[in-house]
Amino acid sequence: MHPIINPAAYISKEFFLRDLELMRTNWHFAGFVFEILNHDDFLTTRIGEVDLVLQNFKGSVAAFTNVCSHRFSQIQTQPEGNRSLRCPYHGWAYGFDGIPVGVPKKGSFPELADPVCREKFKLEQWEVDTCGQLIFVRQKFGGLTLREFLGEIYDRVENMTSAFGERIDKNSFVIQANWKVAIENTLECYHCAEVHPESFANFIVIGNDIRDEKLHSSWHTAISERYASGLGRVEKIFASRPVNIAGYFHQLIFPNLTLVTTNGLTYHLQIFDPVSPHETLFTSHSFLTKLSPQVSINPEIKRGLVASSIDFNRRVFEEDRVICETVQKGLRFPPVGAAGILADDEVRIQWFQQQVVSSASFNAVI
Repeated sequence: MHPIINPAAYISKEFFLRDLELMRTNWHFAGFVFEILNHDDFLTTRIGEVDLVLQNFKGSVAAFTNVCSHRFSQIQTQPEGNRSLRCPYHGWAYGFDGIPVGVPKKGSFPELADPVCREKFKLEQWEVDTCGQLIFVRQKFGGLTLREFLGEIYDRVENMTSAFGERIDKNSFVIQANWKVAIENTLECYHCAEVHPESFANFIVIGNDIRDEKLHSSWHTAISERYASGLGRVEKIFASRPVNIAGYFHQLIFPNLTLVTTNGLTYHLQIFDPVSPHETLFTSHSFLTKLSPQVSINPEIKRGLVASSIDFNRRVFEEDRVICETVQKGLRFPPVGAAGILADDEVRIQWFQQQVVSSASFNAVI
């Protein structure tokens, strides 16, 4: 197999601008439902180069570009909190539809007495939908619904994320590599023996349950006897967990989100956000499975599971960071005429690249 995307797509500003459009026009993860449950709860995030705010209005969540239409200050300036959608500069306040509902000294703006004119100062609104505990947004309304976009993986994502219990770790850092390099690295384990010889390579038994799910893809494989035996006692304690997926399961949610579980005991959601042609903001959220209040867990066993999960993932992520940055350096000077080649184990890379190229904006310059 051969790659579909050439090296220039990982280093040039022109391609990067298409990547940003890809992020804005597809459904994109923006936050968790449990983080924004109450009236006036908010989250801020960035998609590409656009700052967004997700705001709860009496139980309904709306998303806007986080810029006041009066004098263009950011409206919410913290990552999260509980505060009305009110600009800190001059106090303009906005409602669920993004139209100004409170303007100090409103009489000094005679044009705002006209509802039609006031609507011109509406914030740029993004479409919002949810699947399980995940909030998705996109810049333009219309097109595929979130359920249609996720297709056959919708129910799986809903079930897995609804099983999220306590969040045990959040890890974020910048990888000095293009986001597609980082995504493609997580889509194959051909590199595992070289990059993760003492970590991930010992954790799994390489299997070929790889599935093309249109925009998305997944990989399911067994874990090694060594790790499986170590989880035996924990498995019994967590027997009532809501989702039990035996082994290691890795789901790509196109374009830049991965959802991972081991035996349904722990879950890891990873986001690969483009920062520049050669920078990716990587963020990982880790959760224990949800359990009923009646289940009692020995604190020592819980601490051991949490510590081992965090340590293992952070070690693997650091090993991946180093190799992705090494790849990015090499992409600047590829051999003349070389297009690269893909092993059977790397077929998910080809599927991912096909979806990237199929976007009209990217296809125009590929």
